Amino acid sequence: MNRREALTGMSFSAMMLMTGPSFAVDPFPTEWDLRDLYPSESAWMAAMAAAGAQIAKLAAFETGFARNAQTFGTALAAISGAQREAMRLAAYARLSASADLRDGAAQQRQARAAALAGELAVATAWLDPAIRTLGRDRIDAWLAADPTLARYRHGLHDVLRLAPHALPADEVAALASGGQLFGGPQTIYNQLLGSDMPHPTLRLSTGAAVRLDDAGYTRARAVAERADRKRVFDTFWGSYGAYRSTLGSIFATQVAGDAMLARLGHYDDALDAALATSATPRAVFTTMIAEARAGIPLLHRYLRLRQRALRLPDLHYYDMYVPLGRTIRTFSPEAARTVMVEAVRPLGADYGAKLSAASGAHWVDFTPRPGKYAGSFTNPDAYGVHPYILLNYTPDYQGLTTYVHEWGHAMHSVLANSKQPFETAHYETFVAEIASTCNEQLLAHHLIDTAASKPEKLFYLGQLLELLRLNIFREPMLSEFEHAVHGQAATGAPMSGAAMSETYLELLKDYHAPVMEIDPAYAMEWSFIPQFYTSYYSFQYATAIAASSYFAQAIRAGDTGVRARYLDLLSAGGSDYAYTLVLNAGVDLASPAPYRALLRRFAALLDQLEETL
Repeated sequence: MNRREALTGMSFSAMMLMTGPSFAVDPFPTEWDLRDLYPSESAWMAAMAAAGAQIAKLAAFETGFARNAQTFGTALAAISGAQREAMRLAAYARLSASADLRDGAAQQRQARAAALAGELAVATAWLDPAIRTLGRDRIDAWLAADPTLARYRHGLHDVLRLAPHALPADEVAALASGGQLFGGPQTIYNQLLGSDMPHPTLRLSTGAAVRLDDAGYTRARAVAERADRKRVFDTFWGSYGAYRSTLGSIFATQVAGDAMLARLGHYDDALDAALATSATPRAVFTTMIAEARAGIPLLHRYLRLRQRALRLPDLHYYDMYVPLGRTIRTFSPEAARTVMVEAVRPLGADYGAKLSAASGAHWVDFTPRPGKYAGSFTNPDAYGVHPYILLNYTPDYQGLTTYVHEWGHAMHSVLANSKQPFETAHYETFVAEIASTCNEQLLAHHLIDTAASKPEKLFYLGQLLELLRLNIFREPMLSEFEHAVHGQAATGAPMSGAAMSETYLELLKDYHAPVMEIDPAYAMEWSFIPQFYTSYYSFQYATAIAASSYFAQAIRAGDTGVRARYLDLLSAGGSDYAYTLVLNAGVDLASPAPYRALLRRFAALLDQLEETL
């Protein structure tokens, strides 16, 4: 459920790794090597000092910026170079800090990288106003006269598009200098969950002791013994409930920051502000929720089939994650890589070769451990090096799917950087989750097709249905919650953890009742969603699954035209707006059509499940 964000590339050594005759690494690497970014902490410190000196010179480019195409291009190149280095510095800081949230020195490096980003924003606060002053006609004339400026075209036009929402340069500088304040809620949230909040240990009926941190909960919520599942839910959400007021305050601060930025930008609300940055039509959000609501009867049919398959007298929320069918198969990290490469074979030989090489290198940190960031993510913010993946890997199907999901992000970045310069390599979140969920669906179908027994096939079919259920219904529900909390804040309603839990409980009942019983204590689930700390992120999983389902089905059927358009979409990076790129690839996510097609596919899988049962 993590996602992941954008901008990557490959170092020369990584490119050699991908194109040479052998990519085998012995033993298989399960730890990342941050020396691809900087050879040592002292080298990072030296690069930080050099970047600071470079940034200090950028304000001088304001004089002469609009004199002619040459001075214009020189300034843009210097600013772009500073941005690229700042992102690389931030990548190293984030990765080292996420590896152990208790490491004070690493946390300080992350704070310094964030401060540097603020300095960069302040030093370039004059840039967008200067671009708007130049105007479209003169900029287009310079672009036509100098082909070397082409890499800046989309960014320049985007600044002009957002002119009605622009702030004066002094306000931009003031906001930039307070950048750490706006990122504060997410930092505090991560620190609380990863380091400071205690995680209880529960002994199951089997005698096994489970530490209920986020990774432990994800494993234990699917245990076979129903009484254990209930105890896992009660204990885990009870531990979160003990911090309900604090978690509510943190999220309320995030919502307040989103609202403030929306007001300053003259947007109708935080949703409009979030959509505007990527030129996504509001109809994408509203249509997605409307179609999810219309499909709730299918969700209820699925829940009844789950109850039947599990032979339960009734259905509770703690029964949601127990698998249908069964398998004893496990996946070591190396086995996960082998299965993944085989599963994505329909994407073609070139994609497969690049993935094989990259996944055999030191790009991934697999091992769960105390203090490590909970969850998973792909960090691609180091153009010219390569993406890094953080996992808390478990050798089961859940661990495998997370691994494949994150490699979808990483390969998106590899392909984008192979075709795009730094300035257009960054892709929007709106398109990022297409790459990850397409790979997940290819994996599910591969495992269904190669299952060794009927119970194993039923297990994988159930897991595919869960993937679709999570994205068709749960993500729209989360998006409704986020939008509701923003709306309540706008009206001055109480912004407490208790009020948020009440809102979330009502949505749980809207989507699941009367088929499923919902314990009010489990409404603390809203506090478990890190995507809420990136404004209006969750809805993009639902839009992504609608698009990736179309691509995965056609690619598996051997449609080479769709496969080519899909790979072109990934290679396009951020060369155009994400909604436009997806539209050009054949899917209009502002219309009901892709969501209704996805619901039909969900219904067909339910037919298959019912027939199997």
